[in-house]
Amino acid sequence: MQLSNIRSEFAVGQSSEQLYKYYLHLNEFYRRELVLVEYILEQYPDLLLMPEWKIVKVMEKSEELIELKLSDIASYYQQNK
Repeated sequence: MQLSNIRSEFAVGQSSEQLYKYYLHLNEFYRRELVLVEYILEQYPDLLLMPEWKIVKVMEKSEELIELKLSDIASYYQQNK
C-alpha cells in the first residue's frame, strides 16, 4: 500500500490521525532497526559464532555508530529545508 493511500485513509478523524502518527513512528523505528541489522551483518559476518557478551558489545557499539549517522542525516535535512 502506498503512503499516499494510507494518508487519505487516516485523514478522516482525530483517532485516525493518531493512528497514522503511530504508523509513522513504527515505520521510522523499523527503518532504524533494519539499518542496524544490515550494518552489524556487514561488519561482523561471524556474529553467530561469537560469545553472548561479545554480541552485546557489538550491538551497543553499532547502535552508537548508527545513531550518529542518523543524527547527521537528520541535521543535514533540517539545515537544507
